[in-house]
Amino acid sequence: KKPGGAAVYREVWGDLYYSFDYRNAHFTVLDTDQEGELRSSAGKQLAWLKSDLSKARKKTHRFVLFHRPIVSLQNGDELHELFVKHKVTAVLYGHQHHYHQYIRDGIPYVMTMSATRLGTPFQEAGSFHHYLLATVRDGSFSYAIVKKGGILPPGIVAPEDNRGLYGINRRLLKTREVVYDSLTSAAGGKQVSIGLKNPTTQELHVYLEWELPNLRWSVTPIKGTLATLPPETEDHQVLFQLHYSGAGTPEAYPSCLLKTLYLTHDGDWITTEKIFTVLAGQKESP
Repeated sequence: KKPGGAAVYREVWGDLYYSFDYRNAHFTVLDTDQEGELRSSAGKQLAWLKSDLSKARKKTHRFVLFHRPIVSLQNGDELHELFVKHKVTAVLYGHQHHYHQYIRDGIPYVMTMSATRLGTPFQEAGSFHHYLLATVRDGSFSYAIVKKGGILPPGIVAPEDNRGLYGINRRLLKTREVVYDSLTSAAGGKQVSIGLKNPTTQELHVYLEWELPNLRWSVTPIKGTLATLPPETEDHQVLFQLHYSGAGTPEAYPSCLLKTLYLTHDGDWITTEKIFTVLAGQKESP
């Protein structure tokens, strides 16, 4: 939030968190961007939430809506236990710009988006523009995914594919760029370490290929390198030596293309690509 944003919101729209009833359903809307509130185990909002859900116990349905995924909140487990205690019908949120759904202790947790930039390039990860059409009748709740070209069922995106592809897209490369002059000199060149992470539960083979802008650049050990990452690898460093044989400052710098294959739950291979870039520039003064 921008400084003063909360005050402006209150002036125009009202409370940052609130609830309302519609027929047999109770809706609780939370603000998950308040530090020291819902993102921790303390705060006025959490106390209000406990009271709000308790007062709504006579409603057939209780829905909770907020912005950030519950797994990103510091007290996500505490909130989940609260939702279980009060038999919440469903929890809906956004933030990561794709669709996913998983069931935990009988509660559907659903991420959705309707517009803006997609979270990944992969439909298999839930990255497609859509909205949800929800139906509440008596004691039943259901929803469908409405997107261009048709209506899809809630389980169209496998949770493991969503986590795997989203994780690769966001976390495979630990650092995406480096300034050339900040690199350590070694063996007549500059040492480059590309840090990789495997956030998935399957082994990943990462193919690294350097793009050299002209013949004055070379790289060792070789331009094309294969790195194998066991499941849930936190830190795997791939070392290279960059050599520049020209005089003066280079007019262009190398980059490295990384490709990896991800195997979906139904046996499809998805190719992901990332680029590691070497930038021009001087070391910053201490």
